[in-house]
Amino acid sequence: MSIQQELILNEKKKVSFMQSASPVTILTSGNSLGAYVPGIRLQERLRRRGIPAEAEVLERLFPEEVRRKLVRTKQAFHNSFGAALMGTRLARDIGPVLDTEAVEALLERWQEQGRRTFLAMTGFWLPVLEQYGRRVHPDPVRVEFLRLDAIDTPSYRVYRDTYQRFRHHWLFRLEGEDPVLHYRLAMSDEPLVPYAEREERIVVHGGGWGIGTYRSAITALQDRFALDLVAYQPEEAGGARPCDRIYMTDPDWHPWSDEPEQRDQAAYPPTAEWKPNEPPVYERGTDGPRLYGAIRRSLAIVSKPGGGTLVDSLSAATPLVYLEPFGEHERANALLWERLGFGIAYDRWARSGFAIGILDQLHNNLKRRALSLSDYGGMFP
Repeated sequence: MSIQQELILNEKKKVSFMQSASPVTILTSGNSLGAYVPGIRLQERLRRRGIPAEAEVLERLFPEEVRRKLVRTKQAFHNSFGAALMGTRLARDIGPVLDTEAVEALLERWQEQGRRTFLAMTGFWLPVLEQYGRRVHPDPVRVEFLRLDAIDTPSYRVYRDTYQRFRHHWLFRLEGEDPVLHYRLAMSDEPLVPYAEREERIVVHGGGWGIGTYRSAITALQDRFALDLVAYQPEEAGGARPCDRIYMTDPDWHPWSDEPEQRDQAAYPPTAEWKPNEPPVYERGTDGPRLYGAIRRSLAIVSKPGGGTLVDSLSAATPLVYLEPFGEHERANALLWERLGFGIAYDRWARSGFAIGILDQLHNNLKRRALSLSDYGGMFP
């Protein structure tokens, strides 16, 4: 399909959805910012195209005690990568833990509003969607999943007997031993920053939950680069130097805690750039999340290879220097990025003396491929 034909097709889709009162329902999860933030970005992109869209957060269907337990688990995983790795093997069907009254209220609202188009960012929405499909039968319901990792994550593996009945869109995928790219998800409307114009800075983080071995890499990197660090607790900012920048999401915020009137906005995580002796000012991004602004201007991301990090890497053409993966799906993500020439293991890059020339080649590979891919946010629905 030519670019002009694609533009005409997208314009027809846009007109069709603008004529409908029912928005596209984007189903996210606060359990992982790697699923939540791309979902919010899609909501933002669709609305800018004139297509009604609303994001739902799965954890709003949990009982309060389950949400409190989730917050405690998040802290435990942040404190112990070993505990986090064990947690990937404990994924179960979440249907039995959902608040039946909350689910009933949601399904009733969807039915009253005539919701028929759903795009889910995690497999854990599947039992809710199946219940809704039975509720409105025989009316057709369009259910699709956007896949943000190279292989099945735990949220899909627990439903492997049923999830294949639905359509799945993979941004990128490891098919056997072969790496495949389908789309990118542009996390900002800004153009790529030329590599020669970027600051000699490295973004270092542990994903939305602060998981992994990223803290062990900070000291060696500080000997060579200025850093953009993500802190998850105020005391973690203590090791920063004057040339480093510290980003921190409001520790009292959770993706499911926004008030209903705030859900009409692009509810990115409220993030502050931490400065000594000043109270943090938490602000939401207005064109993608705030941290992405640092990623698109940096030389590399040093992090575990989570799906959301791959989305950022491809969108910004910023190489990924990957740390120990969190589970088999992140191991596949690392292998995918390595085989595409988009990333390198931290240990290998360290043995090169942290050579910028290696990053430059990875950036060129990313830029060449990214510019040839369609933006999924400009195509759906």
